Amino acid sequence: MRTLKRKQRLSEFDIVVKDFCEKENIKIDINYQCHRKRLGDIPTAVFVVEIKTPKGSYEFEFSDSVINSYVVLDTRTNKATNKYNIKNEFYNESAINGCSDMHGLYKILRVIPNPTEYDILSCLTYYCPNDFEEFCMEYGYNSDSIKDLETYRRVLNENKNIKRIFTKEQIEKLQEIAV
Repeated sequence: MRTLKRKQRLSEFDIVVKDFCEKENIKIDINYQCHRKRLGDIPTAVFVVEIKTPKGSYEFEFSDSVINSYVVLDTRTNKATNKYNIKNEFYNESAINGCSDMHGLYKILRVIPNPTEYDILSCLTYYCPNDFEEFCMEYGYNSDSIKDLETYRRVLNENKNIKRIFTKEQIEKLQEIAV
């Protein structure tokens, strides 16, 4: 499957976060690894991200969304179409692997998105209940599920790392930005 590099457009939020990172001496390295299945049936773009602050660094994997990991090509014009006009049912395993179930008019191509600092920082967990039962009640998880317990432990670990590398004031500012 052909892989394309996606162009980046900065939003108002991206600019606010860029300025915040500059002011607070925060560096974020985002490196594409591959497309692979993470939470669903369709592989998405996976990145290794390292956030470096004066207090320390934190490295983790970031999975972009399906919609950002692919683009729809109009085979009649050989131009990328506005993918949001294509119904979600076309984003399935066979279409992504090059089989055409879109009447031969469109082809889904894998792209390498360019996640921004905002994309990364807005997905982090700045608050996590210290109790699994409370976590389940607050976020809609099942307290009898081993899988949900593992999710809770990963979120708790992420939150611990966030508190380790950011100051309380930075976390408060990031919570405002991420809303």
